[in-house]
Amino acid sequence: MPDDELVDRLRANQQALCIVNTRRHAKGLYDLLDKDGAFHLSTLMCPVHRKTTLDEIRKRLKAGQLCRVISTQVMEAGIDVDFPIGFRALAGLDSIIQAAGRVNREMRNSSSDVFVFRPQTHFVKRTPEFIKQTASVADQYCVTMLTIPQQRQRLKSTTRCFTPCTTNAISMHKRSLDTSRSVLGKPDFDFKTAAEKFKLIDQSAVTVFIPYDDDAKRKIELLKYVMYPASILRQLQLYAVNIYENEFENLQTKGAIQTIADTYHVLDPEQMQLYYDPATDW
Repeated sequence: MPDDELVDRLRANQQALCIVNTRRHAKGLYDLLDKDGAFHLSTLMCPVHRKTTLDEIRKRLKAGQLCRVISTQVMEAGIDVDFPIGFRALAGLDSIIQAAGRVNREMRNSSSDVFVFRPQTHFVKRTPEFIKQTASVADQYCVTMLTIPQQRQRLKSTTRCFTPCTTNAISMHKRSLDTSRSVLGKPDFDFKTAAEKFKLIDQSAVTVFIPYDDDAKRKIELLKYVMYPASILRQLQLYAVNIYENEFENLQTKGAIQTIADTYHVLDPEQMQLYYDPATDW
């Protein structure tokens, strides 16, 4: 499904949820929607920002008001919302099931639809490898399901769906484990080194605090003066986001990052309007 058709389908519904696989795709789709009643969610929104947005979404859903949400996988992390219809970009079967759990959650309708689609979009230049692999397995599974009428056989097929996903996840970084001097399961195997080298996602992340409101700004200012900041840091988790190292270095180069005590990174309050959109994220 191309983006323009997807947006038309969303516009045709008073309330709809659409979950895609990348932040860039989510942001691109959101920009195509009419902003009245449109919302965006991603992990690059600090927790306070996400909570504020979700509160407004739930309020609109309950009142039957216009509410169309474009989200990354963050919507699948146990968030309690109830949409009458959903759209999910092809992904792993577990993600598809989680997305379906946000549609007709309270059983207000006898049935509801979740449309799984293969994205056709210029917003995604490269799909993350793990998502590509799990989506391919789920694609084959969904086609197979159409030809299996018996429920018991469907359940067996569902179980088999996860086996290649698990195998792929392990093989992706097997090359990074140095097993030249030992064999997995033997006493001399270096589990600590293996754990450090094994990464499901290749890029490391850096935590950045967002001066999202006055409370965040006060706590960030306190970091400059307190000797034991553990309590303040716990409170600042509500304003923390994790960004990839290359994104962090890019912001540093532009002078948009302040570093406190050579340890804590903060988005420059003077440049908030340039780098952090109050309607979306970065």
